[in-house]
Amino acid sequence: MAVWSSGAAARLDVARRMELDPEDVLEPWTLGLAAAYEKLPESALADALAYFAQMERLFEAFFSRYDVLLTPTLAAPPPQIGEQAPTVEYATLYDRVLDWVAYTPIHNAAGTAAMSVPLGWSSNSLPIGMQFATQRGGERTLFELAYELEAAAPWADRWPEMVTG
Repeated sequence: MAVWSSGAAARLDVARRMELDPEDVLEPWTLGLAAAYEKLPESALADALAYFAQMERLFEAFFSRYDVLLTPTLAAPPPQIGEQAPTVEYATLYDRVLDWVAYTPIHNAAGTAAMSVPLGWSSNSLPIGMQFATQRGGERTLFELAYELEAAAPWADRWPEMVTG
């Protein structure tokens, strides 16, 4: 969160330097992230980046033994439209977003290649992704795997009922 919120804090600084009222030009989500960043200790960003480097090493060791890691993409089915809109109050959205994306941010932090493939479907016909991850630079492995998965369980013609009517 330190890295993510540091970007929001930078946006807040830009708005202020441009003599804009941040409340007029930034969404509650961005304002909330910036406020959270301002409460962190000065070492938070450096500590987070050091943690990312540690995750890189751990994943490098893991992928020296395994080709692919399989996890859910998200912790729950797709939310209703607007449930995670950036205009939702920050505290509410914070809980919704962090619980929901439990499996994906680590790959951003570690720099590993990852993909989400719609291999399941919710009770209301929305895609449920399975996340496959591999070593840094291992996109070819993922593309080849995606090709095989789509051949075995095609999804190109699967659309939620709300789209097809």
